Amino acid sequence: QGWTKEQVLENYPQLTQESLQAVFAYSAAHLKDEDTFIFSDGTTG
Repeated sequence: QGWTKEQVLENYPQLTQESLQAVFAYSAAHLKDEDTFIFSDGTTG
């Protein structure tokens, strides 16, 4: 399980909502054509 946006901002007070949104936008744009697999032990590949 991952953290919610609120948990990330609470645990990393130096981040802003805008910077977190920028990370999500960047990730979405660059990973949209990638295949990601999540294994039963929680690792990815």
